[in-house]
Amino acid sequence: MENLQKQKAIEKINDEMQETPENTYTEVIGHYIIDHITNVNAEYVLDKDKTLNQLLSKITATAKKQAKNNIAVLADAEVFAMVDDYFGLGVVADAKIGSIGININFDDFI
Repeated sequence: MENLQKQKAIEKINDEMQETPENTYTEVIGHYIIDHITNVNAEYVLDKDKTLNQLLSKITATAKKQAKNNIAVLADAEVFAMVDDYFGLGVVADAKIGSIGININFDDFI
């Protein structure tokens, strides 16, 4: 089932990329997303409230806020960090947190 979710997430992004095939930004960011979809984060990409076009609008708004004299430049790392955050691409498997008891006698190190 996990692979099915991943495949659906890839299809969603591909479909959104095809809506504006002439848009280079959509293509670059779309391929980045597809390359980073995992079984763990696919559910975030599938969120119906999140689209590639909405993400591009957020990136554009951020660039406009940072513009000086109507010129805006965003570093690749900044843009891809926004992509990761928007689509949850940095999400890793939920870790099970428990307690591990370790007895250390510092005399052993002397």
